[in-house]
Amino acid sequence: MQSYAQPAACGSPTTLSDHERFQIDDALSTLSEREKQAYILRFGLCFSLRQVALEMGITKSAVQTMLERSEKKIADNKANSLFLVG
Repeated sequence: MQSYAQPAACGSPTTLSDHERFQIDDALSTLSEREKQAYILRFGLCFSLRQVALEMGITKSAVQTMLERSEKKIADNKANSLFLVG
């Protein structure tokens, strides 16, 4: 996820293959823009819950709820997507 969020900071921009980048895009496609923002800040940029909350102007508990909902959506998408198999 860090290579997705910051390809230049993780070495070569080819750290992720086009297929891997497509799979991540597909996994994140079911998230709202705010959910995607929180997810990338937390797991792609390694922000703490507090940092995500400050960046987004919401409470830490709202961030936690949003991330839990996002993880469920991603898991559901992964279970049902032909693009995320293998």
